[in-house]
Amino acid sequence: MKKKFLAMVMLAVVLAFCSATQANLWEHQSSPWSDPDPGWALDYPNGMAWVLGPDGTTIRSPVSTPQPTGLSWSIVPVSTNDTDPTTYLKYTQGLYSLGVNFSSGVPSGMEGYKHVLGEVMDEWASVCGVTNLGYVEEDGSVLVGGAPDTNGDGILHITDRGSAAGVGHIRFMAYDERWISSSVYAQATYIAEPGSQVDNVANNSKAGDIRFNSEADIWGMSNGMLFFRNIAMHEVGHVLGFGHNSITDSVMSSPYTEWNLGTGDIEGALAIYGPVPEPASLVLLAIGSLSLLYRRRKGS
Repeated sequence: MKKKFLAMVMLAVVLAFCSATQANLWEHQSSPWSDPDPGWALDYPNGMAWVLGPDGTTIRSPVSTPQPTGLSWSIVPVSTNDTDPTTYLKYTQGLYSLGVNFSSGVPSGMEGYKHVLGEVMDEWASVCGVTNLGYVEEDGSVLVGGAPDTNGDGILHITDRGSAAGVGHIRFMAYDERWISSSVYAQATYIAEPGSQVDNVANNSKAGDIRFNSEADIWGMSNGMLFFRNIAMHEVGHVLGFGHNSITDSVMSSPYTEWNLGTGDIEGALAIYGPVPEPASLVLLAIGSLSLLYRRRKGS
């Protein structure tokens, strides 16, 4: 009995140590900065997540109250316009313009991009309470950006985006270097923490958008598929609430060569979204999301 008790104590100590260690292996996209500014470090354990959810937008603590979510996704077609009146000639490029060389066994053309992005969504969903609700077809009629003032308060905010506007939805698209910096391969707009410097109409109207640089030469390299998959995982990580870090096996750090999520990525995903849902919960979530998918298809 004494040996069993000691073994249980040792297990508790190991688990506590691992938990404390793992908390340092991931960074949160938004967190309350201290003075002096700690840089990218999460103010553990007080950081809050402002992330996409299937029934609207909710604040989640990445430490104390993990909450599951479900996300659908789409690929924005070529020549889709931007709603910003100052950039009315800002059109998307086709994702195929990246010129990724897909490996054998992966479909060619747009089906290849869809295949890899589906794997990316599945990878995040496989480790935590994020459910991949699947691909939604777009025809180009849904413009990039723009959030209707649904509550009539005169202020455009991410909370105005009901299910028909795409809360709980990620859009993948490409722009050339007229509209995206030549110094980046891709960028994502995450939902800003309320009151933060990036909490504004421009960001809120495009939260959940992931933009690839169609002119970056990295896509055409021999291992371009690896870079595309990794960078897509990285940008989805931003949308899900993750910031950059310097952990070698993390998709949230360079040099963009990790095929799968790292230890810290998984730890952070569990902290924010909780464990993978039970099969019964998945069925209920899918049923509850049918109206969201129908409205997006109808509005496309």
